[in-house]
Amino acid sequence: MGGWFRKPVPDLKALKGLKMRIPGFGGKIMAKMGVNVQTLAAAEIYPALERGVIDATEWIGPYDDQKLGFYQVAKNYYAPAWWEPSTQLSLYINRKAWDSLRVQLETFSDDIMQAASKHAKDIYQELSNKDKTWRKVYDHWNKFRKTEFHWFSVAEMHYADFAMMKHREC
Repeated sequence: MGGWFRKPVPDLKALKGLKMRIPGFGGKIMAKMGVNVQTLAAAEIYPALERGVIDATEWIGPYDDQKLGFYQVAKNYYAPAWWEPSTQLSLYINRKAWDSLRVQLETFSDDIMQAASKHAKDIYQELSNKDKTWRKVYDHWNKFRKTEFHWFSVAEMHYADFAMMKHREC
């Protein structure tokens, strides 16, 4: 998941100046989009979010996020985690239980997704230019990724589209 936000982020402009706990590549990319990136230990995240020291956080996923109670202080839960895609393909939740959480499930806007993609590619290229080991791994990974996206669109997306159409019929 893309993270818990105290206020909605309807577009790229809304990320400017936002204080978000997000490490690694996700943090580097968010920083390029104007986010004030913070790195906090697990025990520090909830109090910082509750007091407004940070405006948003990214952690692991729904199960672990729920255990840390982020939904209690940040009501906007965004997807996808474009920096860590495909950690889970499906999630099933009892509707009554979900509704009782009073959480707004949101998706990042297209301009946020486009900017994140561009900045990620820029960072990967910078690292490729600086580190020949990175470049070797990245070149092979990128080639595989392009092939995998094609396969995914055939194998997974087709079924997901079919399943969604069947769901709508119910």
